[in-house]
Amino acid sequence: AVKRTIDCATADFVGGGCTLTNAREAQSEQAGVYTGLATRAGYNCQVEKYAPLPAQTRGVDVVEMKCSNRTDGAIGRFPLTGAPEIIDCAHAPIANYRCVFTEPSAAMPSLTNDLKSFNRNSCAVSESRFVGATADGKSYMEVACADGMQGYFIEYTRGPPITVTNVIVCSQARGIGGGCKLPSNVAAGRPGAPAAPA
Repeated sequence: AVKRTIDCATADFVGGGCTLTNAREAQSEQAGVYTGLATRAGYNCQVEKYAPLPAQTRGVDVVEMKCSNRTDGAIGRFPLTGAPEIIDCAHAPIANYRCVFTEPSAAMPSLTNDLKSFNRNSCAVSESRFVGATADGKSYMEVACADGMQGYFIEYTRGPPITVTNVIVCSQARGIGGGCKLPSNVAAGRPGAPAAPA
């Protein structure tokens, strides 16, 4: 009985891949398909490379996309019916995904913008750590600031879409997941260190 079909664009891991189909042409064609899907979702990405990811819901095509026209990539969730969803690599851990094509530094501006949305304008995010999720659907990211000042916990609803709901300075976040643990945040929290804006 047939249990699964795998298109030739993504079948390299099965016995060396397809031999009757030009896999490179198939991959290029499929990259064009994902470029179109991403564009329709409002994400400007010329897909240079992609990798299929496990779907958490039936009937949804999930891929990580590397873009030739930008340094930050994303996860695309493309259902057979309904609206597509784009999750940038900074927020991918909240949706239980991890990007491998995008350098962490390229994803940090998105988290910096999350802080700015709550008037935390002095922190340029230099590092991040996914802390975890609660039973009521909240997720937390710890972020460190490039200037070495105390960082923050950013609280999100998992969505879709993923939405920022709160920003908490590290000194006030000790009761969440054990508090801030990124090295620069630990150093900034020591006695005598300057405090971040509340």
